[in-house]
Amino acid sequence: MFFFGCNAPVQDKTRHTLQVLTDSLDNNSIPLQRKITLALYADSLAATSGFDSLHQDFQRRTGVLYYDLGEATQAKNHFLQATTIARRLKDSLQLAIALNNTGIAYDELQEKDSALTYYISSNNIFRLIKDSVHLAQGLINIGILYKNDGDYKKALDANFEAALLLELSPDKRSLSDAYSNIGNNLKDLRQYAKAFDYHQKALAIRTNEKDSTGMAGSLNNIGNIYRYQRKYPEALEQYQLSLAIKKKTGTPRSIATSLDNIASVYLQLQAYAEAGAYYRQALAISRKSGDKEGAANTINHLCELLLATGDVKGAENLAGEAGVLLQEQPYSKNKLHHLGILSTIHQRTGRYKTALQYAQLQLSLKDSLYAHTGLTRTATDMEARYDTQQKLMTANQLAARQTSRIKIQQVYISVLAILLITLVITAVQLKLAKQNVEGLFKELNHRVKNSMQLLISIINLQKARIQDPARLQLLDAIQDRVFAIKDVHESLQYKSRPSSTRMQPFIHDLVDKINISHAEKSARFNIIVTVADIYLPVNTAVTTGLIINEAMTNIYKHGQLLHDHGEIRITLEALNNRYKLCISDNCAPWKAAPGTQGMGLILLNLMSKQIPGKMTISSNDTGSVTVVTF
Repeated sequence: MFFFGCNAPVQDKTRHTLQVLTDSLDNNSIPLQRKITLALYADSLAATSGFDSLHQDFQRRTGVLYYDLGEATQAKNHFLQATTIARRLKDSLQLAIALNNTGIAYDELQEKDSALTYYISSNNIFRLIKDSVHLAQGLINIGILYKNDGDYKKALDANFEAALLLELSPDKRSLSDAYSNIGNNLKDLRQYAKAFDYHQKALAIRTNEKDSTGMAGSLNNIGNIYRYQRKYPEALEQYQLSLAIKKKTGTPRSIATSLDNIASVYLQLQAYAEAGAYYRQALAISRKSGDKEGAANTINHLCELLLATGDVKGAENLAGEAGVLLQEQPYSKNKLHHLGILSTIHQRTGRYKTALQYAQLQLSLKDSLYAHTGLTRTATDMEARYDTQQKLMTANQLAARQTSRIKIQQVYISVLAILLITLVITAVQLKLAKQNVEGLFKELNHRVKNSMQLLISIINLQKARIQDPARLQLLDAIQDRVFAIKDVHESLQYKSRPSSTRMQPFIHDLVDKINISHAEKSARFNIIVTVADIYLPVNTAVTTGLIINEAMTNIYKHGQLLHDHGEIRITLEALNNRYKLCISDNCAPWKAAPGTQGMGLILLNLMSKQIPGKMTISSNDTGSVTVVTF
């Protein structure tokens, strides 16, 4: 999303002229090309008159207009000029905004590394000046970049952090963007029910805000979920609603996307005539607007249609055009799709050797594209890299000093975490005490959220200054535990009654949150949760939730699968006047380095004593079992 600054007040004739030009740029009835002409004139007038702040603002506005016209290179050049002027003026806010916009232009040009560099530089400034709303919007842009690159874990991390910041702000449109991006990531991870919930949240906000463009996007996203679940009538209904809005307010690219989606549903229904008509409409719009990515995507779908109807020659001729488009732009997912189509075409025409070559290229590109998502990397590889890092640290001459500093950081963060746990318990108890202290509880609850966000921000700042991988890994682990406290806090707010918590919905909701936080690993596990319908005191429920989070996190981090898919079982049952919590897995047993005790195990021991209870851990070749009796 683009950011805009404030205009300087009108004082003299030149400023008045510039204000009139600004008003014209905000007039939606003026054609885009005419606006660019006005913006260039306004920028020249501001520059020659010595109004540097307005000069910087018009450079950025001109960049946005070029971007809307589809001229990303021109947009980038104007954003870079705006960046240079903001640096000269030492205007941190405008500099961060211009850097973010430059990142968007690079992203559109498919220069992902450059885009990420500018996004991160922009967000670092927003963190320093404590502008949480702009920071959240920048995180949303980073999340989109990671998702398009197939890195769903980083994409979800960025969007969840953005949502956390925006839930405390009045900027509901940006919050709807964060919810929408989270939904799209969960959809790609095939967590359709959760994805649907987030898209419904986004649609509700956008409807309330009367954001027609956003509403069209949410309807399209909900249609995608229905289509992937093969609920084709429901998908068509959502797509048609989205298309009706886009025809009034949308861009050519967005209209082409909806037409392509509708055609794909008809293709699945084997309604080939309808599918062909919609695909050709989408392709005509993409060609006219210069959208090469959209054109290549629709051509791939048209080739599938032709193959389905037996027109192999027509598919081969059309595939050539997609090949040319994909040579010019690095759209990796479209290339993956295109290679599969070429393999099918050559197989249908009896050229099996060439078909095999294309199939091998497709497999190679798939491995390259998704290598960092964990889809082709085993837990064994992760453990081996961790062991290597530990050995390098031992060989380093500064190991003793680093260990000392790490321990100090552990103590510091642990103290803060304990304080946060105490605040969480206090906040929940206050809420459940009496209605006449409801206002006080809301204030304390707000302070708890702010405290957790402050701690997360402190950790992020510390991570930005650290190069050592081991220390970064430690801070990541601590940050995960802070997020765990936040999840427990949020779950308890809605699943508690005075002085006690119903454990059945509380644990189910908490496990879902843990799985989302470890999306890459959790996809390879079958989670079975069996909880008796019991109530526990609030402080006991908090500690129980943290024990479950720590145990599951240890399994995801260190568990080595013995089969294609692992299994985690979580049970909580009543035994006479006591309770038994059991977390088991079927992974190969793992051990800490000789002479050491992992931080996770230390925390489990401390928390089990806090309940108070007794913890036992046993393991063999078929898995491990952690039991806490209290």
